[in-house]
Order: sequence, then C-alpha cells, then structure tokens
Amino acid sequence: MEKLRAAMEKSRAMRSGTAPAIHMPRTTPRDVVGAASWADLRALPTDLAQLSLAASMGGTISAPFDLLRTRLRGIAQGQGWRRIAITSPTAGAGKSTLALNLAFSLMRQSDNRIVLMDMDMRRPGLARKLNLPLDGKAGTAEVLAGDASFAETAYRISDNLAITVNTHTRSGSAELLQSRRTAETLAQIEADYAPSIVIFDLPPMLACDDVAAFVPSIDCALLVVEAEVSTIAQVNRCEKELASLTNVAGVVLNKSRFEGSESYGEY
Repeated sequence: MEKLRAAMEKSRAMRSGTAPAIHMPRTTPRDVVGAASWADLRALPTDLAQLSLAASMGGTISAPFDLLRTRLRGIAQGQGWRRIAITSPTAGAGKSTLALNLAFSLMRQSDNRIVLMDMDMRRPGLARKLNLPLDGKAGTAEVLAGDASFAETAYRISDNLAITVNTHTRSGSAELLQSRRTAETLAQIEADYAPSIVIFDLPPMLACDDVAAFVPSIDCALLVVEAEVSTIAQVNRCEKELASLTNVAGVVLNKSRFEGSESYGEY
C-alpha cells in the first residue's frame, strides 16, 4: 500500500508539472494543434444507429446518462479533474456500457472534447459494443506500450469524441498500466489532442490488480455496482480502496428494476 501511495503522489506531481500546457484555453496555438490532429483520426466504421447506446440519441431515453454527465461534469470542473476512471466490483455490472453512454452524452455538448480509452486488457469489451472486429490488431495496450500510436488506433466518433479499444487480451497488464511509459504516453496524448475529459474503462476491481495499479494516475473514479448482485461488503471494500488511491466521484447503481415517479416523460 505504501508503494501505491508513493506512486500516486509521484504521478500527481508529474501531472501537476505539465498542467499549464494541458489546461490552456482553446484559443491557444496548443489547442489548434490538437484540433488539427483530431481531424486526422479515422472515422468509426460502425453505423451508430445500429448500436444500443441510449445516450447517442438524446431525448428521454438518454436522461439517466445526461443527469450523470451533468453532475459529474459539475464536480470535475469544480475540482479541476480531467481523468475519470470507471470500474466495478465484479464483471457484468455494465461499466463499459456506462462508459460509452457517458462519453456519448458528453459528446453532445459541443464544448467538450472527450477521449475514451479501453484499459481492460484481460477481457476487453468496448470493441464488441461498437461492433468492431476482434482481429488482434493494435489497440490501447499497444499505444501504452509504445508499439503503436494513438493516431493509428483511435476512432473518431465525431468532432469531439475519440475512442481506443482493445481487440485481444494482453498479459502483464498491471505492470503496463503502472509503467512510466504509460504515464508519458497519456501525457503526450493530452498534449497532442487537448481533450477536456479522458474516460478510462478499467477492469473490475476484485478480479485483478489492474485498477490499483492505474488509478493513482487519474483524478477521480466512478464505481458502478449492479443492483441485486453487488453486495454491500463488495461496495464498501472497493470504495474504501479507491478512496485510498484517488478521489471517488460517486457510486452508480446500475440495472435497477425500480422505476421512480420523477420522470417528466417527453419534456
């Protein structure tokens, strides 16, 4: 634990040293470079209308994700947070689906520029959800390892959303996520593309040590728990561990069958 705390402080110190460049206003030459690089990214080959992503449409169906977006963005802006991790206690809680919908909800606000990165190298799920082939080609893991560039692997969904996925499993993921190369690569992506928010889709916390290895490098984390499946003990354990490593932005209850009476319907 002491090593993890030391790594967290070192990572935050490294990021604070580059903060002026990353946080520059959009009218600066730095951001013009980021915008030009963004336009060069390849377009997602999937028809978004064929994906079951409520937040890509807007309207009533996307309301829960829009509410999460607004609350999270308010907290993040108030605290100066830009790197947001999403994890869950165990598999099947819907963290990847939530990460995608949150990214699409943020995308619909034109003043946001979002990068979503699949950091699950043991059981990657974003590629399947985007109907991308699991062909073993370079993805997020190869970008972090220095074997491929972000420009070669990222998909541009719109003028303000880019996504990298993993199309195969990779061994040594915890070591890679904790490496200096990963820290340097993420800093370079932020320098080149000037995202206002970077979302990291991480593996489940209780399945491996990848989350503990990586979250000291981010600003805050969302914990996604599955209604009637995730136990109180699991939630408490994960929340406590996250709080010892980074800021906990909140706990999201997913797959709840309870429908409240707060809905406006069409409004």
